[in-house]
Amino acid sequence: LEEIESSVLEVMENNLRNICHQLYPSIISLGLSAGLRYLKNHYEKDIPISVHIDDRFIHLEQEKLGLLPQEDRLFIYRIAEEALSNSVMHSGAKSINIELLLKIRKIHLYFKDDGCGFNPVEKKDCPGLLSIRNYARALGAAIDMQSYPGNGTTTHLSFSLSEYLR
Repeated sequence: LEEIESSVLEVMENNLRNICHQLYPSIISLGLSAGLRYLKNHYEKDIPISVHIDDRFIHLEQEKLGLLPQEDRLFIYRIAEEALSNSVMHSGAKSINIELLLKIRKIHLYFKDDGCGFNPVEKKDCPGLLSIRNYARALGAAIDMQSYPGNGTTTHLSFSLSEYLR
């Protein structure tokens, strides 16, 4: 019985650790750039992913690690995670490009795949797309998804940094 109890406790501890990591990935405490690179490495086993992060954003993030509150980083991370997951699982894409640009005190984050595309009107109530829109709303960000059957998908998130750059 002691052996079984020990095994059960070990499994519970490992599962709890994994669940906690999934709920709040500690990588985002290092910044949004680190979170995007982590997601790239995670999903790249399935599909080639390129990531370009504006040098000005990297510099700003290093200069002010607390540039974005952790909650905002988590929302952006979840949007990125869902966009990548959708591309990998549903699009049949051969590649994905992620680009984070800093333009006039705004973050512009793009996810582009070369997959089969879809009709956003028909899929507007799908759980993944609803999740992306809900995170964007909670963040106060604009989200735009462009997709056409046969032409891939581009998801664009824009988010103002003005209140964080005082």
